[in-house]
Amino acid sequence: MSKYHCKCGGLILPTFDFKVGDEVNFMIEKVKPLGGGQVSVNQKAYTGVITQISGENFQVKSNNKCRVLFRYEITPI
Repeated sequence: MSKYHCKCGGLILPTFDFKVGDEVNFMIEKVKPLGGGQVSVNQKAYTGVITQISGENFQVKSNNKCRVLFRYEITPI
């Protein structure tokens, strides 16, 4: 059982007070136009470690790549 699921079946919301060194989850989304008004959306989930915080932007290292993400694009593990 996840630490964010209550025994009663409800959800326990996590705190979003991140600090450098915290492990987080995030998703990268790629949108590709197909034509005729249709698009293809691919999402891939990643985990990483916060290496730098500057205001609302977080630098997260995952798979030897550093990505800059907005505060609400990441969730705690």
